Amino acid sequence: MAWQDPVTGYECIIMRDPKRGHLRGFVGVPPEHPLFGFKHGAIPPSLGIEVHGGLTYSAPCDLTA
Repeated sequence: MAWQDPVTGYECIIMRDPKRGHLRGFVGVPPEHPLFGFKHGAIPPSLGIEVHGGLTYSAPCDLTA
């Protein structure tokens, strides 16, 4: 399922992992967002971002799709 968050305007996706069956969530942040361009493993823990299972993915969106 994909939607645009009405409060932030961010594009969001939730999908079920085809192998393990758990849900995965993704949020696209715009270039002006302070975390834009960060690799998921490089986001400072001091920011206090808490995600069940941790941050495990970061990549540019495919703007041609």
